[in-house]
Amino acid sequence: MQRALFDVLREGCEPAQVAWSYGEQTFESFPEEFINLELTGPSAGIRQARQGRAIQPIESLIVEVNTTDPLVRLVLSVNGAEYFEDPAPGDTLTAIRDRFVAQLDAFESDNITITTVGANGIGLAANFTGAIISVGAGPGLGFDAIVLGSTAVLLTESTRDFTLNVGCFSKGREPRNGAWDLCARALASLEAEDLGFLLDRVGVGLRGRGPTVDLTAIAGAHWESRAAFDVDMYQRSKFVRELGEIGSAEILITYSDQSGAPVSIGTVTT
Repeated sequence: MQRALFDVLREGCEPAQVAWSYGEQTFESFPEEFINLELTGPSAGIRQARQGRAIQPIESLIVEVNTTDPLVRLVLSVNGAEYFEDPAPGDTLTAIRDRFVAQLDAFESDNITITTVGANGIGLAANFTGAIISVGAGPGLGFDAIVLGSTAVLLTESTRDFTLNVGCFSKGREPRNGAWDLCARALASLEAEDLGFLLDRVGVGLRGRGPTVDLTAIAGAHWESRAAFDVDMYQRSKFVRELGEIGSAEILITYSDQSGAPVSIGTVTT
């Protein structure tokens, strides 16, 4: 989550420098524009949602890139995180595949082993049971060699709340280049649709924001332009626990006839 927030603000507020909980610095050592991030939370524990559901995870599969049509946006979803590519004129299936692999390597390699298969295939293999819960693909992508895990897992989902403090500093003294303007750019970056996928990948969303507070003041021999605002955020989290195998079970099967009376059809042993 911290990496995603950093990437959004870095891309949306260039050339401003972005850092987490930056230490004390002098006026001279600060860059021209600087954004300091501090995170408070979570306000809800990981056991917020105790009721889970049993699912059969994926052990491995191959994702195939099947089109280079520039009019088709290719969307791949892994455990709810979306990755997309827009083919350009002259692109090959291999080039598009390799860009997908680079994205997946950056965000999924801790849990999933990503390999190239043939000219257009992406191999995904779970590093542990439950590492791959779901995979989805839009038009232009396909699946092959899907292997399901032999052991079921219990999937529990919860939402945790955080507060992000965005502190902005600028050596500019005018409204157009001061800290207030940098705050406006930072907020616009967090709300921008073209950067929102970076937050969506890690399940982060915005609930609301507080007012921008002007902290500009005289500090020593300098006039420091500072401003800050808080953003209320949430993160959807998934927790996976391996379940033991069921060797056999007796299941009593009944159904209702037209009168609504239950009718037993016996016991099935599996």
